[in-house]
Amino acid sequence: MNTGETILTIGSLILLSLFTLTLTSHNVQEQTTLYNSGQVIEAIGIAQKYIEKAELLNFDEDKSAMSTGAFTEPDYLGPDYGENVNTYDDIDDYNGLSVTETLGSIPYSVSIQVHYVAETSPYQQVAYRTYIKQIKVTVSSNKFSENTPPLVLKKLFAYHYFFSE
Repeated sequence: MNTGETILTIGSLILLSLFTLTLTSHNVQEQTTLYNSGQVIEAIGIAQKYIEKAELLNFDEDKSAMSTGAFTEPDYLGPDYGENVNTYDDIDDYNGLSVTETLGSIPYSVSIQVHYVAETSPYQQVAYRTYIKQIKVTVSSNKFSENTPPLVLKKLFAYHYFFSE
């Protein structure tokens, strides 16, 4: 083998090594992305579970209220005395709930807030009673990648009543 062939062989090996390194690096990034996507999907499922549980409950403790004046005061949103997550009976009982759920080996921190919101601007929290409440479920995990912010799902609940004359 002459010098020219040796240089071509070394150059080919260098190019092959660079290609292999690039491919391996890309595969690692792809696997990391898939892993993070799976965690986010699990977090969405956890948040959705709490929203669906709230959907099954009454809008407020006083389910026969005819006006906002009968609803729970904004400062008292949260579980009533003696209630726990298994005995909640209205949407705002979830206010202040903070739990940790573990799926597989990944712990997820769940925190929930419930607020009254303005009827003309449904994402503006207000300090008075309205016919609309918003539930905000935040799910985070120390296993999320550093570029993954906590997941936040929100849902609006509107009060309605039926009457006859």
